[in-house]
Amino acid sequence: MVQLDERAAAYGVTFLDDSSDEVYFTGMKGVHALLDAFTSDGWFEPASPRDAQLNFEKFTAAPTPVVAENGDKLHYVHINAKLPDAGTQSIVMITGFTEMAEHMEEMSYYFWQAGFDVWILEHRGHGRSPRDVNDMGMIWIDDYRRYVADAEKLIRDVVRPHAATSFGKDASVYVYAHSMGGGVATLMAEHTPGLVNKYVLSAPMIAPIAGMPDWVARLATGFLGTVAGKTKIPVSINQKEFNTQFNEEGARGLNHSRALWLHTQRLAAKTNQMYVASNRWAQQAMKMTDDILEPRHVKRISDPMLLIQSENDKWVRTDKQDEFVALAKDEGAPVTKIVMKGARHELESEKPEILHGMVDDILDFLA
Repeated sequence: MVQLDERAAAYGVTFLDDSSDEVYFTGMKGVHALLDAFTSDGWFEPASPRDAQLNFEKFTAAPTPVVAENGDKLHYVHINAKLPDAGTQSIVMITGFTEMAEHMEEMSYYFWQAGFDVWILEHRGHGRSPRDVNDMGMIWIDDYRRYVADAEKLIRDVVRPHAATSFGKDASVYVYAHSMGGGVATLMAEHTPGLVNKYVLSAPMIAPIAGMPDWVARLATGFLGTVAGKTKIPVSINQKEFNTQFNEEGARGLNHSRALWLHTQRLAAKTNQMYVASNRWAQQAMKMTDDILEPRHVKRISDPMLLIQSENDKWVRTDKQDEFVALAKDEGAPVTKIVMKGARHELESEKPEILHGMVDDILDFLA
């Protein structure tokens, strides 16, 4: 049960039929069974001050995790290319805030069909990776740079060596990153130019929407992130745990089948039930924005980057995305922006006309 698209078909890609929940669920179960034969879980040591090769100062050792499935090691998923050869390219998928590897399953299937060797990273505090707080639903991070250093280490120490050994020393490695992951990927491009051949940013968090003027947000997050860092942000104070009921209103405008499927994947594992930020995370998100938009950092970008903007984004600031793109143009950085008309932030859960168009544009860019 597939949907055909001429542009995608040129890359060997057919889309899942999402005409009803039942049809889509059947298709995704088939995808899961198919990819399972090519998939393995991996674990790697988090980045530390001695091996992080990023242009950061005062990067401290990682905290001892409170909750973790595999000691203090970070989790990733590797989906081996279906027909590996000397021309095989690798793509690293970096998830967004409160997301887990399963969030990328459908997109990973399209990359896999196109011949890619696929990797999916679960950030610290997400999915099966180490947690630093007892509340499994809350995202806490001591320093936003940890996300960047961990992603950089996965690519440098795991993905690049595998690609060189399996596909040749000049094998390309790409990044596809969504939301917060897009902010992380942007910082990688700024601080480790040449690590990745091309970047695709899906609704990247150059800056989150704070719902208040910048100066107020900076004061509030700076204070609360310091004195009450391991408490939930005030807007979510009344929600004490992950909501197991599917939010029909929240999914309105998206593809119902995709949104519902992702909800079932969250219900399947306690480690997937993240839903709220801590005050410390909010503080660090503001610091991440300042780092990304520093002109001398933008100037370092040397690897082609495609920024995909959602026209109706309610979670990240499109004006800050535009500011970043303008800075890149001024500094001669190879950044291209496209706008998905009518799209919401959750691009991987969008209606077929938006999702298919996005995949087509991505495949053309990577080709």
